[in-house]
Amino acid sequence: MASSSIEFDVEQLIGQLNAIQGTQIKYAGTQAMKRLGYELRQELSQHMAKTFNKPVPFTLASPRYSAEGLETRIYISTDGAKGQDPARYLYPVSTEDVTGAKPAYTTRFTKALRHLGIIDSSYFAVPWKEGRAVPVNAYDNVPASFYQSTLQGLVRHGAAKKGGPTSGYQYFSVPDRRIGPSVRRTSSFKQGIYRVKGRDLQYLFGYARRPPIVPTKFDFAGFTFRRAEQILPTLLSQELEKAMR
Repeated sequence: MASSSIEFDVEQLIGQLNAIQGTQIKYAGTQAMKRLGYELRQELSQHMAKTFNKPVPFTLASPRYSAEGLETRIYISTDGAKGQDPARYLYPVSTEDVTGAKPAYTTRFTKALRHLGIIDSSYFAVPWKEGRAVPVNAYDNVPASFYQSTLQGLVRHGAAKKGGPTSGYQYFSVPDRRIGPSVRRTSSFKQGIYRVKGRDLQYLFGYARRPPIVPTKFDFAGFTFRRAEQILPTLLSQELEKAMR
């Protein structure tokens, strides 16, 4: 996410300081900025819970802060397995840089399909949640294990899996760049990823030819700035009062 900054003038926040208060303002300000970071982290998490549909705990825990002297930095975590971090996947739905909708973050699953040579960079895999074969968890997300088993099935390239709940299934993709162009052209199936066992054919993923567009709904910078302006005067006054005791 893009970085932004906002500056506050102490006397504009809490009024003119006397000489004694002036000697304590740096210490009070340092303490207030620490508290500001902590408060904003909690409020951002609560704001995410209200803004997003069934956000996972990993997302709700992504607001972070660091405080040093009279400066507090609020940011979204960049920690995540293989680049799948909150700062990356929340960027498309944030108001950073632009105000309109943006392309969704390209998933690790789509990247893996491209790496295997099954699809080219113009294809984006989208799970077919309406079907009976694609499971979802309590957060309405497809489990990572399902993506992994699908990739493993495609790697076997026609060989049925032995053992486990998907034993006996064969997986295939339409198109599949690993096979000859004549086979790709004559396929009668709509584009996507399938698994089949006997007469049981299941549609797992569709292919979009352009990245899915997601709505802008997370005003990270705007929310942070508004709340900082609202709560910092109180925090600073409280810390200055403590320092004067």
